Amino acid sequence: MKLINKYRPNSLDEVAGNNSVVNSLTDVFESNIQPLNTILTGTTGAGKTTLARIIAKTYVGTDSITQAKKIGAIIEYNCGNKSKIDEVRQLLQDIEVKSMFTKKKAVILDEFHKISPTAQEEFLGTLEESPEGVLYIIATTDPNKIKPAVKSRCTLYTLGDITEAEAYAYISKVMKAEKMKPFSKKHFTLFWKSCENSLRNMLTYVEQYGRFSEEERDSVKVLSFKEESDYMVQDYVKASTAKRCKILGKFDNKTPRNDLEKLRLSICYYLTAILRNNFDESLHDDLCNLIKPLDEIVPLADFMTRI
Repeated sequence: MKLINKYRPNSLDEVAGNNSVVNSLTDVFESNIQPLNTILTGTTGAGKTTLARIIAKTYVGTDSITQAKKIGAIIEYNCGNKSKIDEVRQLLQDIEVKSMFTKKKAVILDEFHKISPTAQEEFLGTLEESPEGVLYIIATTDPNKIKPAVKSRCTLYTLGDITEAEAYAYISKVMKAEKMKPFSKKHFTLFWKSCENSLRNMLTYVEQYGRFSEEERDSVKVLSFKEESDYMVQDYVKASTAKRCKILGKFDNKTPRNDLEKLRLSICYYLTAILRNNFDESLHDDLCNLIKPLDEIVPLADFMTRI
């Protein structure tokens, strides 16, 4: 199972970050009153769909969203796939019928902004006077495309980016559970930046990192040892021969001699990944010249078979 699924939060107290949103939702459910229809906004990967499912499960009182979907207690609707007015009307009719058979029902409307303004108007009456026991949970990356009349009938929660400290604590916990040595804070900062401050991207990276050998893990860490190293390697791929020599000179001057070969090995791994996906013949000779000093560490013929 992928780490992103294995460690997906199942309850409000498992959600990492966004404490004000989580605390507000917790207070709503602990008050035992009917929650208002909800809009969750945030960037891609912020956790909107995951939180929507947690809200739905908490509301209907189930631990299994799969089982809840089977009995019609939770309906999840991707508005990006079906956004026409006739499809929306059919959905609303289905909800009204199914709500008669369950005491509570949660309806998740993902990518709601992709529904046309005309089709959104179909929801106004339903959101104003929802069928008894029905809770609507809207998720969107673009709240500006949602009609003001829809917004006014819902409680709006905006999910922000998780902080680096929160992400570090969460990822360290995951790595320990997976029997991996957690990153140092220095290495985590570099990896976190390369993952664009996305917890989902970071979990994907940790999963890939877990498949590396110890030598490859060391290589990855050496490559990220300097804050600008990733960018320097990317510059190397795009640079002229003269500039490539200058870039390697920076590594030589800044890097302890006993780590230099590992650093060069890291560059080789990086270039290999580039070549696998987009082979550029102009890089071939440079790659061969670069790995000549590494012949004792990684035999040249063996290395080239990896490309």
